[in-house]
Amino acid sequence: MGDDVATSGSPVQSSITVSTFMLDRYEVTVARFRRYVASSGSSTGFMAGGSCNWSAEPGAREGHPMNCVDWQTAMNFCRWDSLGGTLPSESQWEYAARGPLNRPWPWGGMASDRPDGRICGGPRSSICLEEDPSFAGGATPSPESVWHLVGNVWEWTVDYFAGYSDMRCWGGAARTDPVCMNSASGDRSIRGGSWSYLVPSDLRSGARNSLEPARRNDDVGFRCAGTLR
Repeated sequence: MGDDVATSGSPVQSSITVSTFMLDRYEVTVARFRRYVASSGSSTGFMAGGSCNWSAEPGAREGHPMNCVDWQTAMNFCRWDSLGGTLPSESQWEYAARGPLNRPWPWGGMASDRPDGRICGGPRSSICLEEDPSFAGGATPSPESVWHLVGNVWEWTVDYFAGYSDMRCWGGAARTDPVCMNSASGDRSIRGGSWSYLVPSDLRSGARNSLEPARRNDDVGFRCAGTLR
């Protein structure tokens, strides 16, 4: 883990092992989240209107990522979902984005693979469909066929956010399936950049950011992870 060029990506963590896991191919869409609301009766933890994709009744953004949702609600969804999982850890998310070849971007590592024109961002705002083949370098955004790991919306992870020099969670020690559960700030980690972050260092596979778990930002969504069973 880690990338000296990426936002909050240093120092590099050189001895991280991740067990086999499952990860949603797409960010959780409004339509998928709507099934959770109907089943659970939940009506809190997310917002509608404006640049939020949720609407009280099915609308034009059903295939877009569910944004404006806080961390706990995202976690509750993943526990409810048929995947039977949780939010991904930072190490799982970064492995999915970088792959075994440590790709600077989820779709590749050549100079020609820079994010220009390959992310859902800028004038398209946060309304890109999850199955839109016009972005992320063609039909799929990574060799493992995971979509929108960079761009569209930031994604919640299960970890608290701690700098890579913080010995409580990181600090260069060898770790297997690490999850940071100790943070002075109380913020959770978010990954993947978004439509509102077009600085190259924010769009690398190793880039990190943090957010208060109660926030419901229009540029933050999520996907779920699980273990093989």
